[in-house]
Amino acid sequence: MTCTRVSLNAGDTWVIGSIGGAVAVSGPSSLSTTASTSSDVFDGISANNTAAVDTTVNEGTDVSVSMTRTGPGTLVQLDEFVINLNPRYTGGQPQNLTMTANLDPAFQIQNGSPFSQNGWDCTVAGQTVNCTRADGGGDVGGEFDHNIGQVSIDVRAIAFGNNLGNTATVSSVSPDDAQLANNSDNLNITVQEPDFDLQALKSGPTQTLRVVNGESFSFNLRVRNNSNVAFVGELTMTDSLPAGLRVDSYSLNGWSCGPATPVNGADTISCTRTYTEGSPLAAGATTPSVLLDTVATATGSHSNQMCVTNTPAPGYVFPADSDGANDCDNSAVEGQLNADSADIQVYKSGSATVVAGELLSYQLEIVNAGPEPAQSVTLTDTFGSLFTGGPGNGFEGAVVVAGNATLGSCSNAAAANVTSRNLSCTFSDMPVCSQGVDCPVITVQVRPLGSASNGTDLNRNNTASAFSSVTSDPVYGNNSDNHATTVTGQADIAAIKTASWAEDPDPIAAGTNLSYTITVRNESTGASGASTVSMSDTLPLDVTFISASASDGGSCGVTPAVGATTEAGDRTVECTWASVQRGGQRTVSLVVRPNRGTQASTLSNTVTSATSTPEVTLDNNDADVDVPVAAPEVDLATTQVDSPDPLQIDETVVYTLTVRNLGPSVAETVRLYNVLPTSGLSFLGFQYVDGGGITQPGLPPGVSCPVQPAVGEFGKTVDRVDTALLTPSDPAWLNGAWDPELDNADIICDVSALMLAGDDISFQMLLDAEASGVYTNYMIARSQEHRDGFDDVNPANDLEPENTTVRTRADMEVASKTADPGSVSLFEPFEYSIVVQNNGPHEALGVELEDSFPAGMELLGAPAVVVDQGSFETTSCSGVAGDTAVTCDFGEISADGRATVTLPVRLISAAGAAVNNTATVNVTGLTLDDTPGNNSNDGSVTVVRSSIAGRVYHDQDISGDYDVGEPGISGVTVTLTGSDDYGNTVNRSTTTDGTGEYRFEDLAPGVYTLTESHPAAWVDGQETVGSVGGTTPTTDVITNIELAAGVDATDYNYGEFQVGSVASISGYVYHDQNEDGIFDGDENPIAGVVVDLAGPVPGSTTTDANGFYSFTGLAPGSYTVTEQQPTDWLDGLDTAGTVAALVSEVDDEFVVELLAGDEAQQWNFGEIALPDAPAPVPALNRTALALLSALLLLLSAGHLRRRGLL
Repeated sequence: MTCTRVSLNAGDTWVIGSIGGAVAVSGPSSLSTTASTSSDVFDGISANNTAAVDTTVNEGTDVSVSMTRTGPGTLVQLDEFVINLNPRYTGGQPQNLTMTANLDPAFQIQNGSPFSQNGWDCTVAGQTVNCTRADGGGDVGGEFDHNIGQVSIDVRAIAFGNNLGNTATVSSVSPDDAQLANNSDNLNITVQEPDFDLQALKSGPTQTLRVVNGESFSFNLRVRNNSNVAFVGELTMTDSLPAGLRVDSYSLNGWSCGPATPVNGADTISCTRTYTEGSPLAAGATTPSVLLDTVATATGSHSNQMCVTNTPAPGYVFPADSDGANDCDNSAVEGQLNADSADIQVYKSGSATVVAGELLSYQLEIVNAGPEPAQSVTLTDTFGSLFTGGPGNGFEGAVVVAGNATLGSCSNAAAANVTSRNLSCTFSDMPVCSQGVDCPVITVQVRPLGSASNGTDLNRNNTASAFSSVTSDPVYGNNSDNHATTVTGQADIAAIKTASWAEDPDPIAAGTNLSYTITVRNESTGASGASTVSMSDTLPLDVTFISASASDGGSCGVTPAVGATTEAGDRTVECTWASVQRGGQRTVSLVVRPNRGTQASTLSNTVTSATSTPEVTLDNNDADVDVPVAAPEVDLATTQVDSPDPLQIDETVVYTLTVRNLGPSVAETVRLYNVLPTSGLSFLGFQYVDGGGITQPGLPPGVSCPVQPAVGEFGKTVDRVDTALLTPSDPAWLNGAWDPELDNADIICDVSALMLAGDDISFQMLLDAEASGVYTNYMIARSQEHRDGFDDVNPANDLEPENTTVRTRADMEVASKTADPGSVSLFEPFEYSIVVQNNGPHEALGVELEDSFPAGMELLGAPAVVVDQGSFETTSCSGVAGDTAVTCDFGEISADGRATVTLPVRLISAAGAAVNNTATVNVTGLTLDDTPGNNSNDGSVTVVRSSIAGRVYHDQDISGDYDVGEPGISGVTVTLTGSDDYGNTVNRSTTTDGTGEYRFEDLAPGVYTLTESHPAAWVDGQETVGSVGGTTPTTDVITNIELAAGVDATDYNYGEFQVGSVASISGYVYHDQNEDGIFDGDENPIAGVVVDLAGPVPGSTTTDANGFYSFTGLAPGSYTVTEQQPTDWLDGLDTAGTVAALVSEVDDEFVVELLAGDEAQQWNFGEIALPDAPAPVPALNRTALALLSALLLLLSAGHLRRRGLL
């Protein structure tokens, strides 16, 4: 595929867009697609003009199918035709193919089942054709749009309808089909209902007035099949011959007619013709004619009718004729007696020879030879190919001399400048007359055209006719006459000359191409073509002849030699053509080049044209044109491309030096001036690539370098060309001008004596690399035009300084990278040691070490560099604590240099079990690292991780321990706080998942505390210390968890109870100062007293500073609350509290029954202080005892009633 555009501005990009294609190779494989670009403008760097892309091709194919039909263009019921299935594939060869066609019930399948075609095995079942095939039959390497093999289904249309649908599908088992959209196709077929119409066609003579028993005439009988089906069977034309007509013979043309002739009317003539299945009368076809040679036998009007009937062949049934009105056709004549007729005759004469465009006269005489006068006689004559290009008229008019006749009218008799004329003159009465005496004569003058194609003579015939529309004519054969005239040629040849050049309308630059276009035209003012046409052009002096070409088969037999400079005796161009048609033209394209020295002059050029045919005028046969000439404009572009670049010491660099003349003028004596670097690169010689692509030593043919250094020399340091002249950015730059200092160049080459615009010359210069550095080679080209003082028109492309980089060779290596220690916990400080060394053979310049840490690693302090061997120009490294990358700048490293870089780091997070870190050493200076594979090295550290996990759960059995099956509580926040062993404060939170579990990953060793944010709508249960220990100093807190490295601590659980599902009991131990068994507000609590709980959820607690004790999260059941009698106190009264039912009571002990949700309070233990001396105990009187007993009974009754026991 080729795409073109007119231009592309500097810096612009031409986006072609996407190019779609189908992969036609089998997979697995690959495709390489190449694009290249070129221009008619010099491209200084062609190495980047081509790009390629490789595409991996997976195994696949694209199978497709289409449906077509062959047979009649228009289908009618009962027609037979063929439906074709056309399977194809692109890509890999498909295997195990299946193709299925489903046809509309209107189509009867004629193929027998089974059948085979083109490698397919097919079966027919009802309206379905199913075909199979082993493979696609193509190249296993892949195909593009390969035809697998057509399957043709023979079909007969047994019904009719519009857009009757048929489908086909194709598929393969393997490989995968890349595009399934084209695996099926539809074919809609329209079948017309049969339409049957046979039309009778009958025509008679043009002149219907016939003399009785005079001239015969013909009736033409035919049948047209207007049906949409072909007719097979017998056609019968029945002609009812009326009285007054007689048929003397038949012209049958394959018909059979009877009765035998002659046949006198009134009678019936019957003609038959049989059409067979192999040769039917096609739809729309007309039968051959039967001609009835007829004579009128009686006067009067005789109308003759022919009708058509048909008999279908056996097995054929046609519908009724849809248009019975056209089954018959009529034709009539009128018979007149000979005594009543008039014999009209026409005689035509005129000039035998006339010059094209000149007057031609015709005389037309109408004679009535009798026996009777004629009425309404009309003469007609058509005059065509008339000349309208001159001062006269193409039709100069008609003059009528009526004689004894009466002229009625004459149309188109007046003069007119027209290309054709239809003359018609009618005489209302025309008596019998004598030729040349009293008969009407019409004189006509016209100007005929000659031969349009050339100047040879042309023979023209003209015919005039006359007929009466009222009176019969016994002899119609003499009613017309013609006259032949020879028309000789007369042309008008004209010469036209134009000049064109690139700078038009400005003067042409010397040395550029000047194109002359000479047109030789046969003008329409001539009346014929022209023969043997020629032109002769006299070129200006001192121009270089380049080419002459004539159009339309012409030849230029006389020219100067190509490349010759025109002189007085050698400056003519002559071209000829066999002919030029009237109104046509021929051209000659002449190209010359004004030479250097013609500037400031005017070039005059004259052309003369001629022909062997007489001409209307010679005034327009010559033409001339003048062209002003300006100074030459030469644009020499130079480019140099070095390869390789960069290169190493002791290698050879090849400069491809190219000079191209971008014009517009030619360049004479072109020289290349080259200024070499004064060090680093020494001269070796030249080479070039020949036409066969082979590199040859030395310079190409036609190129010489008379000035060049000796092998091994550098550029001159004495009398050296000032390189400022060759630097476009420097004010001293040449800017297109010539400077004699260029003659001091290190290399001067004569590359071409004459370089045409667009020409280029390339060869190669070889230099040897002796020292590292960047060196510049300068090159410029100048022609004789430049040296004569005409500046280069485009200085921007005069010179392209080429910089070549010469490098040392070294092998920089990251010899090792190790972590100490090799296994660390998160946040644990450790060190990387990186060994960097230069394996030589040369020093390495511009060396840098880069280490970008993996995610989660950070620097803890400044890197340290220790030089172990050799020398390092610098040892500075970037990086402070918290950075994630380090760069060390070493500058120049000696050939044996080695250093160790230490990086203090830590991991704050890590994704895997090990973390890998890569350090890379790069050479950014003038050094080639020829073993880049060892520039990087990895250091791996194993990550030791710890974790703490547990769950928040519903303690259903209120056991204080998690039991399997107890449901977790999700969405509860658990907070981890503390410090790791490396001094880092930890504060992290998480929430329990759907199972109630939580987990803190990636922990360093340390001491931690877990705190549960108590979930709403739950009653606090028991906290469980997990696998590595800890304490529970208060509700929802587990502390003093000492986590070691690499330990996964588990089972730090928080049990919770549902509100209303547990019970509690609480009370006080107090100093019952008044010994009434009631904890009054002014009585002191006793702290530190142990209270034990026995029952389903046993426990033990100590009273707090308020003397308060409490047992919560208790399962329903019977509990015994026992106070351990505090020392230094006497046992006082124990008071049963609220809610719970008292079962029994002894000193320092309650036995109670707790139900779910009970919150038993004020189960108090009173104590009495030890007295200093024993005091008497007062005895209660009977009244006090009775009141106390009643109070206890009421309290007990209240409890029993609440519990439903009373």
